[in-house]
Amino acid sequence: MLPLVVRKHPRYQRLMLIASNVICWCNDLFSLPKERDHHDMHNLALVLQHQEDIPLQTAVDRVAQLIGHEIKRFTALQGRLPTLGLAVDGMVQRFVGGMCDLMRGNLDWSYESGRYRPTYASAPMNVPEPRAVG
Repeated sequence: MLPLVVRKHPRYQRLMLIASNVICWCNDLFSLPKERDHHDMHNLALVLQHQEDIPLQTAVDRVAQLIGHEIKRFTALQGRLPTLGLAVDGMVQRFVGGMCDLMRGNLDWSYESGRYRPTYASAPMNVPEPRAVG
């Protein structure tokens, strides 16, 4: 387990938030047709479409751009982590690697699981594949 000093450090907190954003927003792209068809507005693309009064495809593209931006932030921040001592640094690297694995694994699972394969009459959406970390 990571020491409390690491878990409370602002840079590590930012990394965890960024990883959460990437996972959630990728899920929003994959689940969009299903959520749209069920009138479930808990989806970033649908929120952007409504809030900014833009076409759905524009909102989808914007979400993909946000994901790409977060991945760049993660990578940059990952390269600027403070050194906290040899034993702790090893734990931190494994933890950060785990966050990368979670982001990539979520993307792979979303593509491969079949959970979001449309089984309904929705028009297909052009969902750009975000570049994942790892």
